[in-house]
Amino acid sequence: MKGLKRYIAEPTRRTPRIVLETGRIFIVGRSIPENPGEFYRPVYEW
Repeated sequence: MKGLKRYIAEPTRRTPRIVLETGRIFIVGRSIPENPGEFYRPVYEW
């Protein structure tokens, strides 16, 4: 399995920290973004 590029989104007061790596997905914190579709788009595309 070819590894995917690592993705990291640092947390804010309204968004969680997201780390995507081959074989691991971490989403930690509050998730109340103003525009969820835009915020989570990189996760869907990863």
